Amino acid sequence: MKRLAGIIGIAGLVLLGGCSPYKTVIKQAEGLKFPGMYRFRINYVVHDDAGKEITDEIMNDETELWFLFCEMCDRAKVALEEKGYQWVFDPKEPADFTVDVGFSGFYSSKATEEEMWNQKPATILVGLKKEEAFTHMIILSVLAYDPKLGSEEMVVLWEGRGTMTDSYEDPRIAGFPIMVELMKKFQNAVPR
Repeated sequence: MKRLAGIIGIAGLVLLGGCSPYKTVIKQAEGLKFPGMYRFRINYVVHDDAGKEITDEIMNDETELWFLFCEMCDRAKVALEEKGYQWVFDPKEPADFTVDVGFSGFYSSKATEEEMWNQKPATILVGLKKEEAFTHMIILSVLAYDPKLGSEEMVVLWEGRGTMTDSYEDPRIAGFPIMVELMKKFQNAVPR
C-alpha cells in the first residue's frame, strides 16, 4: 500500500511538473521560410495598434513605460541570442529580420481573456487584472522583406503570443520567461 501511495505521489508530481504556467500561440506565414536568416535588429519604435508611431509621446510623457519598453526589447534580444542569432545595432549593417516587441503596460479588470488575446499587435498591450492576479501578455513579431513582393514594406513571417498569470503587476517578471517559452517554438539560427 505504501508503495502504491509513493507511485501515485510521484505520478502526481510528474503531472504537475508537466503543466506549463504559460499559454502560447504561434502564427507563421505560409510559404515563407527562414533559410539563411541569422542577423536581426530590434524595432525600437513604439507604435499603437494602428501602426502609428508614438515613440516621442511615450518618451516625453510616460518615461517609466519608455524604460520598461527598452528593458523588454533587451530581454527579447537576449532570448534570440540564446537561439544563436546575432544582434545588429548599426543601421548601416544589414539585418535579415526585425523583431517587434509588445508587452502588457496596462491592466484591465473589465477586459476578457478573449479580448486580450485578440488585441492587434502594438508595443503597449493591455493585460488582465482579476482580484490579486495579473495576466501578462507578450507579442514577438518577426518581420522581413518578402523578395517576391519587391516592395520596401516588411511582412510578418512569424508571430508568437504568450501569457502568464502571477501576483506581480510588473510585466518584467513574467516577460523574459514568456519570451523564452515563445523562442522554444522558433528555429535555431544557422550561422553563415
